[in-house]
Amino acid sequence: MRIFAAGISAETNCFAPFPTGMGAFEGGGIWRGNCSASAGPMGRFFAQWRLLAEQEGHRFTEGLFAAALPAGPITRQAYEALRDEMLAPLQGEEPFDIVLLMLHGAMIADGYDDCEGDILARARQACGPSTTVGAVLDPHCHLSVAMVSHSDLLVVSREYPHTDYPERVQQLFEACLRIHRGEIAPRPAVFDCRMIGFFPTGTEPMAGFVARLSEAEREPGIVAAAFIHGFELGDSPDLGCKTLVYADADADRAQQLAERLGHDIYRLRRDLLPRFPSAEEALDIALAGAGMQVLADVGDNPGAGAAADNMGLLRACLARGLRQVVAGHYWDPMVASLCAEAGPGARLPVRVGGKSGPASGMPLDLNVEVRSVVQDLRQSVFGQGEVSNGLSVSLACEGVEFVVCSQRHQVFDREAFARMGIDLSRAHIVLLKSGQHFLHSFGPVASRVLYVRAPDTIGLDLADIPHRKRDLDYFPRLDDPLGLDA
Repeated sequence: MRIFAAGISAETNCFAPFPTGMGAFEGGGIWRGNCSASAGPMGRFFAQWRLLAEQEGHRFTEGLFAAALPAGPITRQAYEALRDEMLAPLQGEEPFDIVLLMLHGAMIADGYDDCEGDILARARQACGPSTTVGAVLDPHCHLSVAMVSHSDLLVVSREYPHTDYPERVQQLFEACLRIHRGEIAPRPAVFDCRMIGFFPTGTEPMAGFVARLSEAEREPGIVAAAFIHGFELGDSPDLGCKTLVYADADADRAQQLAERLGHDIYRLRRDLLPRFPSAEEALDIALAGAGMQVLADVGDNPGAGAAADNMGLLRACLARGLRQVVAGHYWDPMVASLCAEAGPGARLPVRVGGKSGPASGMPLDLNVEVRSVVQDLRQSVFGQGEVSNGLSVSLACEGVEFVVCSQRHQVFDREAFARMGIDLSRAHIVLLKSGQHFLHSFGPVASRVLYVRAPDTIGLDLADIPHRKRDLDYFPRLDDPLGLDA
């Protein structure tokens, strides 16, 4: 068989203060046929597809893969250029048997509310009905009718943090081979749960629900079962939680299971509703506890498109005169460059953070000591590759040590501090610019993890996000939009 693999990945925060242009993709990475040789997480997954194909004697062609950090809507020029280049090989004279796409699912561009639906529709048009088209999606996607109708199978990561991508990559590959050989004929069904939320999967009740998805896939005839978390900061008509089920040649069975799973998660909605303490409340809790207290600044998470330059939590620590505090990673290329130029041991005044927009809050004026400089700070992503925070500096001020970087990336791993020479074992309070992916590394060593609502950040009150394109008939805006409590 001839197998083609490609993709574009970006998560769009419609409330972010900066757009996503071609420069953002160049910074995140554009690979033209060679992503499988790269050191990033996606490189591992393309290499996995390549190895699976070659082991079975198939002809594997790797096309364009482009990724950008979460930010505001993609410019029309950048999106259309990357989309057209990615899909161009499908116009060849010899058709591909299988097309595997690595997509996010929450891309929004100028003029395109549903980029993935557009990509899949164009792929289907180029390939025709005889080609099997499948995609791997992030659970924080906006599942649309176009995405489902123009593909044969969509496989969705089910863990948050997203540690199960290797399993999903293999699942899509194996299922698409079976589809093309005529061994299975998946029929999809979608159930709209009319919810939005924040769904870490490592603890109950989400851990049990994820286990039910795995159990459902072990039922005879069930090809795939997924829960779509949705991305609350993407203003899309398709925003929200959904269940997606594929049953072999049985649309009715798929619909019944999708509805059953949808009702299961809906009944848990109040238990799953996040309740974020304020900065002051979180610090009170942390100070009363022993061991490492990790405070995740989820409202300023660059992994969700925020700027990572809100200084509210750090300001609160300094105002209280706290010691044994470590924080990072704050995005401020100007401060990073100035302090790197000054060098380790230098003392200088800086105005850090508060630069990108209203959600950045006010900057912080500090006299700091430069502790360390790393020209290209790298950190692991679940052991599946590395990302770069670029030129980074560690700064100390009044018992607090914090990292300022030149490239936005959420904190994934403890090594993001260790490689700056920071010993986390000596820290009582650790402030992280991250939403959930830090938990894979920090969870085993933290005495407590708190998800915190820092001053001025947006998106934490799920009932009050100013969506304009999605109908507002969802929980928690409404308490029982499905009417199941009656």
